[in-house]
Amino acid sequence: MGITENMDEFVAIYHHKNKDINMYEALKYILTIENIVTREELDKYCECDGRKLLYKRIQNISHTHWNKIENPESSIRGKYETILLGYKNYNHKLK
Repeated sequence: MGITENMDEFVAIYHHKNKDINMYEALKYILTIENIVTREELDKYCECDGRKLLYKRIQNISHTHWNKIENPESSIRGKYETILLGYKNYNHKLK
């Protein structure tokens, strides 16, 4: 995980001046802070729990956006499959 257990919330509250940022921005932040650029690196990061760790971290810093979407996990999965090398839907222009 990042620098501390609560680093995600710290960034959301102090850096972004509110506690609720867009969940796609949260995804990009987490991938950046954890230095994840490929599917294999994401698999290694989430090795024990599927993608639960990633989804929980995103949910912690994007409550409102997360709760507005019927199936946020699918939406997040669709997004990271376009920005991580190794997925069929990867699009280098979206990075």
